[in-house]
Amino acid sequence: MSLWKIRRKVSKVKQFHPFISKSARVHPRAGIYGKVFVSDETTIGRCIISASGDFNIYIGGGTVLKDHVLVATDVNKCSICPNETQHALSDIYIGSMVFISSDVSICGHSVISDKTFIGNNSAVVNSKIGAGCVIEDHVIIKNVEVPPDTFILHHTVVDSLEKLNEVVKESRENSHCQAYFSSRDKVLLEVV
Repeated sequence: MSLWKIRRKVSKVKQFHPFISKSARVHPRAGIYGKVFVSDETTIGRCIISASGDFNIYIGGGTVLKDHVLVATDVNKCSICPNETQHALSDIYIGSMVFISSDVSICGHSVISDKTFIGNNSAVVNSKIGAGCVIEDHVIIKNVEVPPDTFILHHTVVDSLEKLNEVVKESRENSHCQAYFSSRDKVLLEVV
């Protein structure tokens, strides 16, 4: 069965069609299902973006999602937390000028604010990421609210308030990076 036939079947069952801006660039093999709103100048690689039920996914302007990114409102679709209970509100908001690297999973009710960088093989589950954050590779953020301009080192698991406070303190004490977006697909990291 072709990808087009699968998309048409899913659309009929859910009765919701994604809204993709005409200036957005979407890989032909990207799977976008449900109430998904993609803004201007957004680049989406070969990803799965799935809004189940009455939940919404909003992706802001100038955002880049590289290949093999999973964005799902249904927590059970995420391999990071198969037994999690879902929040009553499961919308996902990804702000403007966000860069999400390959193999990233974003599940459950999550907010990723503007000008944020998320590194390879990371996961965001039921969390809020503040504006201007830099999250390195292999980071798991679960059920927390990360303040703006926070730098999270690679191979870190942030799943409690105590661990978040440690990471924020370390980020404020040491020199940290800021993400600067030079063009549509390039992110420059600069030590401040």
